[in-house]
Amino acid sequence: MPSLESSALTPAVVAGGAAVVALAAWAVRQKRAVDWERALERVSHGVVVIRVSSVLAFDMNDRGFSVATGFVVDRTLGIIMTNRHVITTGPVTADAVLFNNEEIELTPLYADPEHDFGFFSYNTADVKFMRLQQVPLAPSAARVGLEVRVVGNDAGEKISILSGTIARVDRAAPSYGPHTYNDNNTF
Repeated sequence: MPSLESSALTPAVVAGGAAVVALAAWAVRQKRAVDWERALERVSHGVVVIRVSSVLAFDMNDRGFSVATGFVVDRTLGIIMTNRHVITTGPVTADAVLFNNEEIELTPLYADPEHDFGFFSYNTADVKFMRLQQVPLAPSAARVGLEVRVVGNDAGEKISILSGTIARVDRAAPSYGPHTYNDNNTF
């Protein structure tokens, strides 16, 4: 291997090579940033704030008013996915606030008895001023090391974004204790 003193690896060549590597790394980061920007722009038009008013349910939820996150999984049929504890097992009235502040009425469609997910439906004709984006589900794409962005509505504020990396895909469902909802079977 040639030494730095040889004409093949002068300090200028080494510095130039490091600059090319740094430039390539910067270009990859920029492309990822642009890709994330585009993806977040699309996804943000499918994420909604869900406002729920509920009575005391027979098995887990207190009565009251709450806000949560949901996302459109089928814009043709008007289906929004959220958590089971948002839909509750008792009667609720709910609406969604869209990205453009438009409000649509929601109807509980399904609350899974084992996992913490459920669906609301909405009348697609009620969406007048924006085109909702459907957020595709891709559980088979989840893998350790995958860079992700979590888009939601933290405490009812529209569109909060957290970045992270998937650390595990084999984790057991959490146990929150007696008299609360426990996800018995993790997929």
